Amino acid sequence: MNIKKHFIFSLLLVSTYLLSLCLPSFAESKYNNLKEYKGKELGLKSTFQCKSKKRVGAGYWTDLFSNKTKVGASIDQEPNETTWRITLKGKGLAEVIRFSGANQSLEAPEIFNVEIESGLMLTSKNRPSGQAPQTITIDVNNSSFIYTSTHVNPMYNRTNVFIGTCRSGV
Repeated sequence: MNIKKHFIFSLLLVSTYLLSLCLPSFAESKYNNLKEYKGKELGLKSTFQCKSKKRVGAGYWTDLFSNKTKVGASIDQEPNETTWRITLKGKGLAEVIRFSGANQSLEAPEIFNVEIESGLMLTSKNRPSGQAPQTITIDVNNSSFIYTSTHVNPMYNRTNVFIGTCRSGV
């Protein structure tokens, strides 16, 4: 297993573990909100526009004044939609430009590694030390989109997951 795949696998394991701590059993959890989803098939195009207002946060938050740590999870509807424009560049790379719904700002383009299996999996490339690793998955069979960011610092050890949909060829 190469280092990139090991990193992605570890990131997914940590995210799953954090969510399992916060949610007693997915089937009986008060957070369980499964419903049928039928999205449009995208096909494998070179550009995608993905949007999300749904955010799940899970992890540990530390109050720096009291030094007490709390564990938990939240499911939120963000007030503004965040948009990701994803352009496949070939040679296993993609350019991702995000318009953040939280602060209404256009962020600088970032380069991601791309794996194409039954869908697309993008992982942040050349991540500077201290910056959160990012992962994007797109199921081209139903237009579903997931963005994750995991980070640890003196205030928190948490994962954010944005859930949304994509359009292709935009």
